[in-house]
Amino acid sequence: AVPAITATSYEDLIAIFNSSSISGISTSSVTLTVDTISVAEANILNAKTSGVITATINENAASTLAGLDVSRGSTANAYAVTVGDSEPTAAILNTIDGLTSAAVGIAGATKITGTLDETHTLYANKANFSGIGDEAVTVTSTVLDAAKVTELAADTTGKVTFSNTVTAFSGDAKQVATLLADSATNAGAGTEVSGINTTASITVSGD
Repeated sequence: AVPAITATSYEDLIAIFNSSSISGISTSSVTLTVDTISVAEANILNAKTSGVITATINENAASTLAGLDVSRGSTANAYAVTVGDSEPTAAILNTIDGLTSAAVGIAGATKITGTLDETHTLYANKANFSGIGDEAVTVTSTVLDAAKVTELAADTTGKVTFSNTVTAFSGDAKQVATLLADSATNAGAGTEVSGINTTASITVSGD
C-alpha cells in the first residue's frame, strides 16, 4: 500500500520527498499538521505527489490563492484557505473553490462583483464557502435571466446591484414579476435588487 505521510513541518516533508533512500511515495497523501505554507510551497509539494495534500495556506490575497496548482491526482487537495480581500470578484472565488475540497473562508468580503453567470455559479456552490451570504453583490451583465437573478437575491442578505444598464431580461411570468417587484421596492439597503432599467426589454416564457 502507498504510505500516507504526516509531518509537523514543511521542511520535514520536503526532506522525505527528496530523500534518495525513500521510494514509492509519488502518490502518497500528505498532511501537514502544525506548519502553514505559502502558495509557492504548496505548489512544490503538489509537484512531488499526486496524492491529496491537506495543509493550511498562510497567504490570503485572492490573486495569490488563485495561483495554487490543480491537484495532480483525481481528487482536489484539501487546502484550508481564507480570502482576505474585502471586494473579491466572483470569477476568482470560483477559481479558488476549484482548487481545494475544503471550505473557502470569505467572511471578510463586503462586496462581490461579477457577471450574472459568475455570481450565480458562486452562490449555487455556497456550501463550498464559509462566511458567505451577507455581502453586497454587483452584477455587471446587461442581459439577465430572471430566474438566476431571483435565486441570487435569495442567497445573500446584501443588496444585489446591476452596475451597467440592463437592456433586457427574460424568464417565466412569475420570475419576471418577482424581479420587477424586487427592483421597484428596493430603494436602499436590503435583500432585493436595484439597477433594472425601466426601458429594458422583457421576454416572458411559458404560461
